[in-house]
Amino acid sequence: MKNAVFRYIMTKSQIAVRIPQFLLQELNQFVQKTNISKTDVVVNTITSYLNCPEKITINQRISDLERRIARIETDGGKINE
Repeated sequence: MKNAVFRYIMTKSQIAVRIPQFLLQELNQFVQKTNISKTDVVVNTITSYLNCPEKITINQRISDLERRIARIETDGGKINE
């Protein structure tokens, strides 16, 4: 199992993009509020936009769900995306 996670981490690529300042501010506020990394937000957003969630490893999906549940619990049970 550890090797599967290690392979996933090692196969990540890095890209650089230019985004409007207001989007960067929104992204920064979101990651600060949710404690989700910018990488996870971008990967999840692109995956959703391209409709290919099955390409994300099960470990990544579980990690994302755990963070989302923790955020819901912290917000007193309110579900907001």
